[in-house]
Amino acid sequence: MNIDKLLSIIKDRSKLQCKFDEKRNQLTLQIEKNNKLIYKPELVGNIDNSNIGAIVQYMQHLNKKSILISNHINKVLADKLQKANIEYVDFSGNMYINSPPVFISIKGETPQKKSISDITQFTLSVASIKLIFTLLVIKKPLEHTYRELAKMSDVALGSVSKTLLILEKHGYIVEKNRGEKHLVNKDILLSKWCIGYAEKLRPKLMIDKFSTDNLAQFKETNPCEFNFLWGGEIAAAKLTHYLSPQIITLYADDALPLLQYKCRLKKDNNGNIELIKKFWNFDTKTYKENHVPFILVYADLLSSLDERTQETAEIIYDKFIRKQME
Repeated sequence: MNIDKLLSIIKDRSKLQCKFDEKRNQLTLQIEKNNKLIYKPELVGNIDNSNIGAIVQYMQHLNKKSILISNHINKVLADKLQKANIEYVDFSGNMYINSPPVFISIKGETPQKKSISDITQFTLSVASIKLIFTLLVIKKPLEHTYRELAKMSDVALGSVSKTLLILEKHGYIVEKNRGEKHLVNKDILLSKWCIGYAEKLRPKLMIDKFSTDNLAQFKETNPCEFNFLWGGEIAAAKLTHYLSPQIITLYADDALPLLQYKCRLKKDNNGNIELIKKFWNFDTKTYKENHVPFILVYADLLSSLDERTQETAEIIYDKFIRKQME
């Protein structure tokens, strides 16, 4: 991150003195001699419609006063962040500070050359995203061997040790009784995972998109008959009865030609039925409605800007996930 450029932007736009303490990861804005704002910067290189929902949830789950820093935040996304009262600054000069007595709102600035080449605080690779999913879903994950975790997550053995070291370094794995390791701060890790999943993994998993002339009938298809699992809005609808799904998400190991034939699905790049490749290798048959794990349903919902869908994501979190994250 180009910290000098960032500080220059903040000083120019806010007319406040500011400094960054790299050791403490602390950004300070000086208002008066004895009055200052202290933030913990949260870096997200690229923000778009696919991950804005997850970013909002992540920022709202943080305990410390934080400020979002990104390369560029367009006006639509800025409105979304401001509505959630999430303070931000980007390298284009857009800024939102709402900490009395300071109020600054700047939107619509032109994108500049990228200045965040890497999220140095906590970078998630595709392999890390897959492994963290396993850690958050299965019971007592750290009691498994590295080899077992690698198999369940469909990643290389070396990726397991590397990811666990990163998690330990950033305070998500701690030693407790007699050297036993435990996964902690799971709610924040989940929010971080949702951002990484939307940005890096999900786009790589899309197998195909379809449309059908009889969507209502298709929604009643038995997943067991065709070896797939419901995800996203359709899974949430079956779990909460609060949402009328517009996007039908299916997760499967591979293409489903029999389903395509029997349900008369037509390949359609703009279709509202999406088939996504399943990326884990552990059993999920305990779910009554034949859906993917709850955190994946939640992550899929966060990729939508629709308010009703966002409300449903909160219902899913409160009803099925919150206790798991404690």
